[in-house]
Amino acid sequence: MTLISFKDTRFHYDKADRHFSLDIPDYGFEKNKSHFLVGPSGSGKTSFLNLVTGMLSPQEGSID
Repeated sequence: MTLISFKDTRFHYDKADRHFSLDIPDYGFEKNKSHFLVGPSGSGKTSFLNLVTGMLSPQEGSID
């Protein structure tokens, strides 16, 4: 059973000194499975979590 699914999800922003883009073509959080989020600073970990929790909205695609 999929609890949260990403479909062609894209989030991006441009700041004066930096461009950031997060693309998630297809991903789902399955019930009773563990997930580990790792990556270097600035890779999108917090943006991903903010998308999952609804604190951010994607510019394209869907999160269900």
